[in-house]
Amino acid sequence: MLKSRIAEVIDSKGLKHRWVAEQLNMNPTILSRWIHNRGKPSIDKLFQLAYVLNCKVDDLYTYEDDNNE
Repeated sequence: MLKSRIAEVIDSKGLKHRWVAEQLNMNPTILSRWIHNRGKPSIDKLFQLAYVLNCKVDDLYTYEDDNNE
């Protein structure tokens, strides 16, 4: 399962979530959904987000195994 690291990246850069949403021309509520894994960005928005945050797309999500083995 993909787990969002968007908030961690935003915070590590010292940015405000609202400012990031404004750079993407979107409502902050949508960004919040991405952060809390209640939605996923389109590929276009994912790359735009990485550009705004000056990071790689891979930095924005991590994969966690769902198996509890």
